[in-house]
Amino acid sequence: MPNLAKGIMQLFYVDEKHGCDLEAHAASFATFKVPGNENPSTLISFATKSSNAGKIESKLHVIELVAQPGKPSFTEKQADLFFPPDFADDFPVSMQVWM
Repeated sequence: MPNLAKGIMQLFYVDEKHGCDLEAHAASFATFKVPGNENPSTLISFATKSSNAGKIESKLHVIELVAQPGKPSFTEKQADLFFPPDFADDFPVSMQVWM
């Protein structure tokens, strides 16, 4: 079992003046127009790598930071990230979003 580095980031909500911890190694922000919503949504994508019951899980998550009341919202997405066996100790260190 590889020795995984734990990734913790702090996400700070400026308007609400509070922060929360996010278990992630890399993250990126983007704006996205959800069909049916004239206002763009702010999305965060982040990569995680953790051990769960002895199994290593690497995931990419994309979520909307603050849903807009009464408007269509972004549906959370999640996908597996692949790391070859030779790189089991590796983890993402940066991300870039292109739309």
